[in-house]
Amino acid sequence: MAINFLDPHDFQPLAKALCWTLIHSLWQGLIVAMLTGIILLTSGRSRPALRYNLFAGLLLAFIVCNAFTFFIIHQNEINDLNVTFAADSIANSSEITLARDHFLTQQLSTSFTNGVSRFTDHYQMQIIMVWLTIFLFKSVRTVTGLLHLHRIRHTKVQAVDDAWKWQMRQLAARMGVYEKILLLQSGILKVPVLQGFWKPVIIVPLGFFTSLPHEQVEAILLHEIAHVKRQDYLVNLLQSLAENIYFFNPAFLWLSKLIRLERENCCDELVIGVMKERGILVQALVAFQELRLSSSGLSFVGTSNHLLNRIKRIIFNKNKQLTTMETFSITSSLIAVAFISAAFFAPVKTIDTKPVAAIRQQAFTLKKATPGLDKPKVLAPTMSSKRIITNPKKLENDSASSISALLAELRAAIKARDLKKAEQIHYKAYLLVWQEKSDIHSKRLEAKMLADAFDKRKEQLSKNTTLANFQEQVVSISSAIIEKRNAEIDALHKEIEALAEENRQNRKAQEVQMQENLIEDLLAEGIITTRENLSYKLHNMFLIVNGVEQPESLHQKLKARYLERSWTEWVYNWDGFTGLRFTGVRYNG
Repeated sequence: MAINFLDPHDFQPLAKALCWTLIHSLWQGLIVAMLTGIILLTSGRSRPALRYNLFAGLLLAFIVCNAFTFFIIHQNEINDLNVTFAADSIANSSEITLARDHFLTQQLSTSFTNGVSRFTDHYQMQIIMVWLTIFLFKSVRTVTGLLHLHRIRHTKVQAVDDAWKWQMRQLAARMGVYEKILLLQSGILKVPVLQGFWKPVIIVPLGFFTSLPHEQVEAILLHEIAHVKRQDYLVNLLQSLAENIYFFNPAFLWLSKLIRLERENCCDELVIGVMKERGILVQALVAFQELRLSSSGLSFVGTSNHLLNRIKRIIFNKNKQLTTMETFSITSSLIAVAFISAAFFAPVKTIDTKPVAAIRQQAFTLKKATPGLDKPKVLAPTMSSKRIITNPKKLENDSASSISALLAELRAAIKARDLKKAEQIHYKAYLLVWQEKSDIHSKRLEAKMLADAFDKRKEQLSKNTTLANFQEQVVSISSAIIEKRNAEIDALHKEIEALAEENRQNRKAQEVQMQENLIEDLLAEGIITTRENLSYKLHNMFLIVNGVEQPESLHQKLKARYLERSWTEWVYNWDGFTGLRFTGVRYNG
């Protein structure tokens, strides 16, 4: 279903759900950080592919969990909004006011979490705007990086010779990749980089093939081919998007960084598996240790610390362990989770509702024939909490009577042949009718929301049949009043349109007569002597008869007599048209 961002009923739950989803991602990230630390501690000598899959699975689980959080909060907000409408709709009498507290929260909390909740709800729009601004900034920077890489792909590049094209196919086959991979040399790059997913391109620096031994060149190319095999370029783009969304979450960013590191380790492992020689890859890494590239592609060399860790892992076959700072952060995460859990599950102070419950029970044990329930004044739910449905008698006085008054004025104007006044009254009545029709349509939707809110609470009210029956009466009476109001407005609208059609016919007859009078005046003034081959235009600015512009005195005389509005003109056999027509331009004077 489409969301109307200008409608508070649609936008408010969406905004609140987004704000709280971002807040909840922080403590969810703390849990992810603890699990990540456990993986790092227990997988010191595991294969990089296993660690990568565990980290990636943890990242995906976090995103899915956070998305599910958004869905749950959004649904709860919509339900709470509907229940609030329901509560407002039955708050018109003392007995019904007692029923209202059944729908509203009865707890008051002075806990830490309640304070955070109030603060977040109060500043939710500011939080969203700050997040959205930074997210858009980071997204623009990501797109700029992609455009920069695209420019590199098409600027100062040249194809390699046929020998290296053949060698590239051989290396890809050894890696188990049989799709076409384009190999180019660039005069801009300093380190090899991979670009593209559907049509992968490996771009190497100019002179790359002559500045390194043949075995090291093969190792570097195999590393880039390994990225193609693992489809890392696409994963890297999706990961960048996720980092832009959760830029404020340190746990998420840490896990994402570890995934990038393990991605390179996985490719190194694939290269070693093909070449069966670790030393060649190490030498290739050292040869590029001082070269860097700032781009969105997958480059062969990372940061200095990352490069050192890669070399250590290749030589000693030992994966990265937790650093002192990371250990401190995970410990802090444990303390934070414990603190949040204690605050969340802390007992809250509640209102003693026993007196209210006793009064409610007394109010709702009234017999079914209670007058207050026979002819209630029902309020339908509305965004502004205004009373939009009253009893039928008041409704008739407020809306139908206004239209009926205009209807009487319209009859009188038509009877008096005051066509201009009749048109004005019809326009006013038309606007009022369709305003009422629009209001009725809104109330139908709101009544449906009220019915849905009651329907969702049927299970909870199964033990309170009195209140359940009362709710059914509220929905039934609301619908009956709406339909009765609609029938009254339809009847008035039908009568108004019939009178408007009669006025239009009178207008047409008047125009025919005015046309005849205008021709008679032209004959009387001696402008024409016969009706044959007659053509004229009486415009607000001029009078032309049979192609000749007439004196201004005659123009003003006939204009005052026949032109009621400055944006109309009388024509006869003019451009194939005869009668009164609109020019679309309003003139002054």
